[in-house]
Amino acid sequence: MTELVATDNSDESGCLLHTSPAFLFCRVDSLTACTSGPSYEITHSGDGISTGHWVCFKPHRYWPLIELLRQYELLGVRLRYEDLFRRLRRDLQQPGAAAEEESLEPPPRESFNRWMMERRSLGSKQTDPLIPSAGPAMSGASKVEEAGSVEREILDDLPVKIRLGDTGQETFENTLQFSRMLVSAVDSRRKDVSTLPTEVIYPLFRWLLELQGGSASQLEVSSSDKLVSEFICQYGQLLAETEAPTVVYRRGRNTQGTAGESRLPLFSKDDVYRTIYLARPVVKCLYGEQVSSVTRELERSSRDAALRVASVCSSYAAGAGKTGVQDVEDRDPLEGLVEHFKRRCIRSGGAEAVLGPIKWMSGRSHEFFEFIQDLEATDSLPLETREGGLRSLTRKYSVKAHKVAELWNRFALGCGGSALNASSEETRTTRAVGRYLNRDCVCKGTGWRPGEWTCSCVREVVDRVRRSERYGSLFASAVFALLCRYHSICGCRNQGRGLQSAVPPRVLDFLRDSLDVNCELFASPLNVHLDSYCSMFPDIDVMFGSQGSFFDPDFNVREGSFEANPPFDEVVMARMVTRLLAWLSESEQLHPERPLSFCLFLPDWSNAPSEYMDALTHTKFLRLSAVLLPEEHSYWNGFQHFCHSSVVESTAVCRTIFAVLQNDAGRERWPVTDDFVVRLRRTWRSHGAAL
Repeated sequence: MTELVATDNSDESGCLLHTSPAFLFCRVDSLTACTSGPSYEITHSGDGISTGHWVCFKPHRYWPLIELLRQYELLGVRLRYEDLFRRLRRDLQQPGAAAEEESLEPPPRESFNRWMMERRSLGSKQTDPLIPSAGPAMSGASKVEEAGSVEREILDDLPVKIRLGDTGQETFENTLQFSRMLVSAVDSRRKDVSTLPTEVIYPLFRWLLELQGGSASQLEVSSSDKLVSEFICQYGQLLAETEAPTVVYRRGRNTQGTAGESRLPLFSKDDVYRTIYLARPVVKCLYGEQVSSVTRELERSSRDAALRVASVCSSYAAGAGKTGVQDVEDRDPLEGLVEHFKRRCIRSGGAEAVLGPIKWMSGRSHEFFEFIQDLEATDSLPLETREGGLRSLTRKYSVKAHKVAELWNRFALGCGGSALNASSEETRTTRAVGRYLNRDCVCKGTGWRPGEWTCSCVREVVDRVRRSERYGSLFASAVFALLCRYHSICGCRNQGRGLQSAVPPRVLDFLRDSLDVNCELFASPLNVHLDSYCSMFPDIDVMFGSQGSFFDPDFNVREGSFEANPPFDEVVMARMVTRLLAWLSESEQLHPERPLSFCLFLPDWSNAPSEYMDALTHTKFLRLSAVLLPEEHSYWNGFQHFCHSSVVESTAVCRTIFAVLQNDAGRERWPVTDDFVVRLRRTWRSHGAAL
């Protein structure tokens, strides 16, 4: 149950559990333990889930402005990261190499977004929800967690990125280019590489010699310095013999067991991953310090940005009784920023309403929320003009009308209908729209006809909410803040789509019917399907029914059946599996009678060792592990709330592992059989009608 109320608390005896002023809503130990001042409060709980209390001291008219500031600061950190990466590439560029275009390449795709998600999963109460600031890691942090994926991803692109070609031969040639540049770097720094153990560098040297058409049988492995010297010598001889080896079949051992050409598969993506994995220790030895300097500078930039956001948020909370944003004092004017705003030419075909700083417009099948305040004339924010500053700041967002109806369902009905001390008329409105929001009525957009409104349930909801004097302004500010927050993790090139991909609703329905799954541990208000869920940004998502972040220390699971489809990031997935196993172990020791079950959807990255896979395969709680081939399943687009219906669902790009973790009581309550796996594959294979 969730409840949202507006109050004016003056009790200062309690303390906030999450004290970052950059949050919108902060979690508290109880609703009476709040600092003074007007606030919005939310209480929610669920079966088998710890109860949570959340409070916000910032007037809702400030929420859109805060999220625009956050978007601006985050974009600045992102651009700073890209600049640091390009400088690194230029500094490491080998003399005489004609690779000017290489130095202009952006960092590894999604690396910045994964870095944000990893920082958010640290489990620190002081970690800002969007601008990752320094915070203590969870206990038992692994080596992977200490470094994070951003450093590893940068290293994997050095000394040059291995590109997957259209053919095996093209991929092989790109891998050879990487190998030759790496060997050249090893030759120039033999003393440093010789400090690595022979068991670390020998597999790499053997593989590089095989790629070049040679053999490692003559290498001396008695010491690292001899191994490095002999490898450089043999590799140089191979280069002199042949400048362009071809790959039809890789060199290996034939059916008679003798050296020679064997009928192995063509050079593939797995071979590229093997090359990168074997080269990691040597690459880190060669370039680790330079890459670490990039990540340190990234951390510093993010902390500075977090402080600026927190400072403004504190001012808004302190100035809750003021009349407008322009009352915030001692701020530099927003000079030269308005021309950078991204204005999309959208023709709205329906009604519109101005609700505070937000204009809410209706199109044929989408709703549009636009921030219309003149920032340059009416606002003063501490936005510093930086080199390479704002390139694209979005203040107008579109979302499908049926998604707006679903958001309202979770916002108003799930919050108990008591928001902002609503009048009896407003309460009747809330109850009235409830008739249009059950699963059998909301058509999810399938009833639209071009050029006209035909879906009465969605139209009724949208019109009623927009006309609501009290709810309309609060809801419009909340939706704009939500859209702006999730857009911020996509950057100026709309990245982040893959990290927000979702399991198709028909698969979630199957899990709910078969295993009583009713909570998604990794979702968002924009892609959630089940009744209960956790999300990345609880400080804003709690307004739409989120139970909080999976990684928040105060979030705890005692019993029930849950689904987890985390972002496909190695660090996040390792932390997730570690926490799930801790909950299962605790339940077995303290509450063995309570059933607990988790259905996991993870990428099959078996081509290289992975921490999360090691943890899964060695736990006694693993009841099922099945691999789905790419052609056997699909995922829903991370931009499903606004993208075209033709691209909502698409075939997976890699194999997926479906795993079930259960304690003994959970295994008895929800047994997973061979028939269950067959029905799961059949359900997932059939593409449903996309929105």
